[in-house]
Amino acid sequence: MTQVRLCRKEIARRIGRSLSLLKRDVKSGRLIAPVNPSGKPKGQKFWYEADIEAYQQRLYAEREQHPVRHDSLP
Repeated sequence: MTQVRLCRKEIARRIGRSLSLLKRDVKSGRLIAPVNPSGKPKGQKFWYEADIEAYQQRLYAEREQHPVRHDSLP
């Protein structure tokens, strides 16, 4: 079974987060770092789809735990 690789723009589109938030989440450890399958220093980096699905589930769980209440805003 081959693993589907996704670029950062595709991930941002699927999840609805900006590229800067993805970078911040990688830096903080919330999102696993992308892999460089070519091994070249400037090779394109990808995430595996399974890792992104797990990340997305984590985001949904966090939203469920801390819902935004709009009725309490002024």
